[in-house]
Amino acid sequence: MTSVRLNCKPIKIVHVLHSFDMGGLENGVVNLINRLDWQRYDHVVCCITRSGRSAGRLRRDDVHIIELGKPQGNDWYLPLRLASLFRKLSPHIVHTRNWGTIDGIIGARIGRVPVVIHGEHGYSMAEVDGNNHKRTIVRWALSPFVDRFVTVSKSLQDWLQNTVGIDEHKITTICNGVDLARFDNVCSKQAVRAAYGFRQDEFLIGTVGRLDPIKNQACLLRVLRDLVPQYPYARLLIVGHGPCYEQLREQTQQLGLADRVVLMGERDDIPQLLQSLDVFVLPSLSEGIANTILEAMATGLPVIATRVGGNVELVLDRETGFLIPSRNDFALSEAIQVYLREPSLAYQHGTAGRQRVVQRFSLSKMVETYDSLYSGLDHQNV
Repeated sequence: MTSVRLNCKPIKIVHVLHSFDMGGLENGVVNLINRLDWQRYDHVVCCITRSGRSAGRLRRDDVHIIELGKPQGNDWYLPLRLASLFRKLSPHIVHTRNWGTIDGIIGARIGRVPVVIHGEHGYSMAEVDGNNHKRTIVRWALSPFVDRFVTVSKSLQDWLQNTVGIDEHKITTICNGVDLARFDNVCSKQAVRAAYGFRQDEFLIGTVGRLDPIKNQACLLRVLRDLVPQYPYARLLIVGHGPCYEQLREQTQQLGLADRVVLMGERDDIPQLLQSLDVFVLPSLSEGIANTILEAMATGLPVIATRVGGNVELVLDRETGFLIPSRNDFALSEAIQVYLREPSLAYQHGTAGRQRVVQRFSLSKMVETYDSLYSGLDHQNV
């Protein structure tokens, strides 16, 4: 592989994403572009399909966003289109992310890009446990053309090394970071609830994320249905949008929970909504590193999450929240009831979670690590 030579010009990075909609991966890219030294780096965002709402959060007005408009299904010419684009852009680094951008690796090598980085941020429903044989073979076959793999969790690093067969020396793990200032509680919970029209005596359970089968928000509705007879003041907020929105809306009606569930759609006021909650829940079937868990912990909320993927690297069981088995409604209900019965424990776990984020998962630490990676690959043999 050819390394990039240092010169007085900024390092140009093309970030290849499937789309630029709202999501944890996209949020991380936005934070990275906004925080890296503007004089040392130039950025281009290449969307395989389309751009999206995350583009509006970029603070730099010189970031070029390109949409390739790929339809669903295979596009055998996509690597060649990407190669042509990379030749025109002449980047120092192409950074692809997740399976949806795998063609970018081929395109970068055809386009003679000096450095190629591929990031793995989590699984889709097509590979919930990372066991999709076809995708594993493709990743392994393309690995010689990748200078560095980046994972957001130790579990993903182990999967790349042990299942895909990537040399551990080619893998770097950089956990997501959270902007602590965005989640400082500048108002009281009472004031925030009043502003949204939530009752002060309600116990608000909340989740934030893409409404997708892999996030398994449907289980929260089943659990709430069984809790309400004993705890009629329990209420559920589901924040986000996605392919499961209509299904969840219909399920809410069928279970008779219309007055106990609020489907809020995509929101720009996540810090305020989190502050109104009593507990945050993430019942995913699989996760890389969940930004929403970090944001909830930064808010000072106790977190109930499934014991999958990177969740176990964020939540300390019985210290900052509870880790429960995946697909286990009973365990989820039991964990929520602990906080319903012991609000002081919820406060204790939430406070410990905030301290953990401050110490280990700050955004500045994440940006510094990416800076070292990009500048290191820019002048060293890879």
